[in-house]
Amino acid sequence: MPVPHIVGTDHKQPAETAGYSINHLALIVSDIKSIRHFYGDILGLRHIVTHEASPTYQVTYMGHPTNEAGFQTGEELLRNLRYRDGLIEFLHSIGLDTSKTHLTVDDVRTGGFFHLGFVVPDVRAAEKRLKEFGVPILRALRDSNIEPGSDVAKWWGLDRAHDLEAIVGTRAMKLENILLVTDPEGNVVEIVERE
Repeated sequence: MPVPHIVGTDHKQPAETAGYSINHLALIVSDIKSIRHFYGDILGLRHIVTHEASPTYQVTYMGHPTNEAGFQTGEELLRNLRYRDGLIEFLHSIGLDTSKTHLTVDDVRTGGFFHLGFVVPDVRAAEKRLKEFGVPILRALRDSNIEPGSDVAKWWGLDRAHDLEAIVGTRAMKLENILLVTDPEGNVVEIVERE
């Protein structure tokens, strides 16, 4: 017997959310080579960029080409990083044990689902809206500090002080412009402004 599906009957999208879209999904991985092979060679995503924040921490973005030809250079894809949907971000923390499968809020995330990333036209307006709805804020805007052992450091897989210092010190991420909230299940949602 086929499983029934429920067709959405939502009303019109709230005007304040016009322009919102899902930009990327991030996963912490232990073997970036096999990940790039699977998502790139098998599923067709293209390598866009890898930020090597430290000798033990890399952030890699992959996504499908957006043109009809099915090919764009890494430079072409990188120019549109914040203007497109459907990207996957891979956080590769070399040497972490990713065999752990059951995680709690107190655990360092070492494998599996990490967060959904949204790009919005105005991140400050989005933060205000989320607060109005009582959405739990894991990390507010303009907060450029991440303390070792904090929930934010754990959620980003930055349990080693030198990786955390590299991210903060090199400004590899514009931390003050990243808003982190949690959904009703406790999954992290990252929200950044379209540049």
